[in-house]
Amino acid sequence: MKSTHFSPCVMGLSIVCLFWTCVTAFAQPPIVNDSGQNEPAAGPSLWYGELDAGPRVFRFLIAVTPSESADLQPKAVLTSRDEGNASFVLDEFRMVDSTMQFRLKATRATYEGTVDQDGQLIAGTWKQGVELKLDFKKVLQPPVDEPQETWRGELKAGFQTLNVQLRGYAPTSAPNSEGGDTRFFFDSLSQKAGGFKAKLENKDGEVHIDVPAIGAKYVGKRNTEGTEIVGKWKQVASIDLTWKRQESVADPSPIARRRPQIPKPPFPYEVREVTFRNEAEGITLAGTLTLPEGIAACPLAILISGSGPQDRDETILGHQPFWVLADHLTRNGIAVLRYDERGVGKSTGDFGRATSADFANDVVAAVAYARTLSEVDPQRVGLIGHSEGGLIAPMVASDDPKIAWIVLMAAPGVNGEDILYSQGQLMVKAEGGSVEAQAKQLQLQKSAFKSLKDSDRSRTQSELIESIVDEILAGEADAATVEREPLKALIRLNLIEMEKPWFKYFAAHEPGPVLEKVRCPVLALNGSLDTQVDPKLNLPKIEEHLQAGGNMHYVLRELPKLNHLFQTCTTGGISEYEQIEETISPIALNAISDWIGSLP
Repeated sequence: MKSTHFSPCVMGLSIVCLFWTCVTAFAQPPIVNDSGQNEPAAGPSLWYGELDAGPRVFRFLIAVTPSESADLQPKAVLTSRDEGNASFVLDEFRMVDSTMQFRLKATRATYEGTVDQDGQLIAGTWKQGVELKLDFKKVLQPPVDEPQETWRGELKAGFQTLNVQLRGYAPTSAPNSEGGDTRFFFDSLSQKAGGFKAKLENKDGEVHIDVPAIGAKYVGKRNTEGTEIVGKWKQVASIDLTWKRQESVADPSPIARRRPQIPKPPFPYEVREVTFRNEAEGITLAGTLTLPEGIAACPLAILISGSGPQDRDETILGHQPFWVLADHLTRNGIAVLRYDERGVGKSTGDFGRATSADFANDVVAAVAYARTLSEVDPQRVGLIGHSEGGLIAPMVASDDPKIAWIVLMAAPGVNGEDILYSQGQLMVKAEGGSVEAQAKQLQLQKSAFKSLKDSDRSRTQSELIESIVDEILAGEADAATVEREPLKALIRLNLIEMEKPWFKYFAAHEPGPVLEKVRCPVLALNGSLDTQVDPKLNLPKIEEHLQAGGNMHYVLRELPKLNHLFQTCTTGGISEYEQIEETISPIALNAISDWIGSLP
């Protein structure tokens, strides 16, 4: 799912104009290694640094593990304490001639620093759109986080309940401290996003907290024991929030959850690391090919992931859906090719500038490569696309009559704008949001889209934002009491996302005309509780367009009690994804393998 300022970074098609603000991480989802597992943040050499990104401070720990070969560079992993201790394998890491250099391809971040004569300090610059000073010091172990005071509470933000934390440090111990007053930092623990600079003041018997980066203010009263602060959190709307004093900070590490379906060796099939080229764009794509043993000229499925920078396993929240799907299919006699998207993992290219059409070109390159494999029947190469991948698969199949079949998993049948409107309502409802919250969600989305499509481009961005705020608040009884600045900040960040090439293409793309050109057999699956791609909206449209194009070789199935990830669920809400141990329901796995196996 497209990671944005206002939605959790989950796989599939994302909601962009969420009325309730979610804080955004400076980096993006963790990059995983070849096996699909996060590299351990451990090694004989540890370097700690604090990146002051303006409204937010990130605490980084780099673990450098020497290479077993003297002529190879060491391997390095960066752990970000303020992103739930997420670990990122550093690309092109070099530490030679008193210099440390690395890249993070998925985020287009780079770093270069100089090691001092004692080998204890690295002074350098982090570049990611802007240049920021970042120094690392050598440490024997990760620094212990010991704030002078710590507060935690539960914030019922629209359709989510967020665990939040406030950390206060004495001037000499605060991250990137420059002296002065006690420094405070706000953390959204539930979203694994922390380090937001905050200000706490005591005024006339009240506690005032300001978090400028997310447009939030808080006013409350401290009890006589000094153990609780009861008050209101204001961020567009006013929400009850009680802070409770804690003895220590919350563990930032993600909760280790069971993922019993992730395949474990030994495997009854061949696992082969491969690369292939998109020659038109000069991109090398790296992936994994799994081949059934003892089957000549077998069918092959190419897996196409959802939006956002996805690795070959479509890794999310400890789940590896494409690894589970590949294992199941290969055990059932179907070869599988899955690969890191351009700019992710071992694949080259620039993910940030690509649209769905560009990703379709990468799939074309994958098809061409698959047809050269001696173990594969070139007449039985098919595509399996999930979410945005289900948008891309028909694009490739409509131009290539030799594609044997396509499987659409939670695929859009309408344009992106309509998907987002539907998604917004269903996600708010699934998380327990009121009818009023759903209405505000839709109103904000429609206002933003309407303003972006407005032909009058003479207005400045500030004027555009003011007009959206006016439209949203029109007719509201309490409009005069609503704080406009947080709402304007929320809209501004949304507009930035909506102006990007990927979003513009996705929002306007009509899948119908493409589906009408698809001639191969089609299996379209949706979970009945999918809140991101509504089966009631999208499956009928997919069928309508297939029929309009004269394709009668299709099967549509709405699978009961499954969500967007095809997990067995209760509500379909995104908050369930991480909590569920199941990665993909056997019902969905068998539906795919049985259907492919039934084809000639």
